[in-house]
Amino acid sequence: MRKLGWLVAIFLMANVFFVHLALFKHCDAYYSTVKKVAKKFDRPQIKIFITYYKPYRLPSTKSILVPIQVGRDVEHEPFMKGQLSDGDIAWLHSRMIGDNTGDNISAKNRSFDVLTAYYWVWKHYKEIGNPRYIGFFAHRKGLNLGSKFDVYGLDYGIKKEKVLELLKKHKVISWEWEPYIDEDEGMVYVSMYEDYKIHHHIEDLDQMIRIIEQKYPEMSETMNEILYKKEPQAAWNFFIMEKKLAFEYFEKLFDVMFELDKTIGDTVNQRDFYQRRAYGFLAERFFAIWLKWKQKQGVVDPYWADVAAY
Repeated sequence: MRKLGWLVAIFLMANVFFVHLALFKHCDAYYSTVKKVAKKFDRPQIKIFITYYKPYRLPSTKSILVPIQVGRDVEHEPFMKGQLSDGDIAWLHSRMIGDNTGDNISAKNRSFDVLTAYYWVWKHYKEIGNPRYIGFFAHRKGLNLGSKFDVYGLDYGIKKEKVLELLKKHKVISWEWEPYIDEDEGMVYVSMYEDYKIHHHIEDLDQMIRIIEQKYPEMSETMNEILYKKEPQAAWNFFIMEKKLAFEYFEKLFDVMFELDKTIGDTVNQRDFYQRRAYGFLAERFFAIWLKWKQKQGVVDPYWADVAAY
């Protein structure tokens, strides 16, 4: 009796298989549905976006590293490094995606800097394959994730399996740095607040502090530790992290940056090209605050990688 049951089961399974095969070959609607279902299961593990504002070397690990042009909506306008030629623009358009389709803030690039790419990726996550982990580097620097890296192909020594292993354990990969200034007697370490005051408009950071205190008072204690203590902190807004964490970070980041833009936007837009990138500079400090806050909650245990610059 048991043998008969197995035979019946095998017969039914064979029939299901052949019916599926026939439908797959001859029914367009069925074929389309199967492809959509398969695509959902073919979710990429990790994508790291490399931000470009002008032509430069392209990454060699293309399955993981994805070039994206920032400020495509304002690509004809001057910026800190000059102005793009028609040839530069054609080169960028033919080799990478841009940050100016659908829901985007590409036109704000001169003040929001690389954040226009961060916003685009956040709002177009399904279009990029809904990866489990997301990251951001710049076109000339990023996290060195291997003992060797290709300076000509910008692959940063990335080994997918190693990166995934680190992310499963730590949830976030970034790098930390301790601000300093060069004095006659040598290198003198300063707090992140002092560093910002030396290099940028401190009133911008003061305003960001007020906004965080109002909107996210639970982060205030961590914010004070990050800004006023002289110790290493996450830097440059370079990271790879799991999607859920990335979305939480983006939500808070742009909530704060858009509020800042309402209060200091007119002033920021009157500055020189370098200081006009205020929200990019402020976001670097916000990332350090947010990451330390998540670390204190026990949510993440960041893996600190080296940085590679070209």
